[in-house]
Amino acid sequence: MINLACIDINRNYRDGQLKYYANDVSADKQLTGNELLIACTDLTRNADIVGSPILVPKIAQQMTFSMDMAKLEVDNCIFDKYYLYMTLRTKYYHNFIKKYASGTNVLHLNLDGLNWYTMWVPPLPLQSQFGHIIHKLQVHMNDILHENRQLYDLRDWLLPMLMNGQATIED
Repeated sequence: MINLACIDINRNYRDGQLKYYANDVSADKQLTGNELLIACTDLTRNADIVGSPILVPKIAQQMTFSMDMAKLEVDNCIFDKYYLYMTLRTKYYHNFIKKYASGTNVLHLNLDGLNWYTMWVPPLPLQSQFGHIIHKLQVHMNDILHENRQLYDLRDWLLPMLMNGQATIED
């Protein structure tokens, strides 16, 4: 389950922070790779992550998201998903949207703020060209995440064997 811990203060996806959920997930809460989520809650007064978007990484397991996140449905006739994602990662957007977060200790985002955000919308072919570049970077990042997970598993398997003397390293 993708949750707030999956977003760092620089508004990037953080691997290794997934929570596991054993029950069935309704179809509207199921995620596939490269879907767009936005953080609706922030546990700090600085509003570091509230309103921050992340793209769901492509992982083999079925995924869902916590109540602290909202799934954005992108109208492909108006926006390229990757163009919108990169636009929502800007400081300009973040400074705008965090004004729509309120709360004493925990900030909650009023999603109506998204409707009031104005931005430049270039022609769709230009957005698509930009989106194609971002998509290639996203695929590369997913490959790196997958490789890192394999290395974590190898470490977790090998380290106990080295500690118990069941495996040795030759010079």
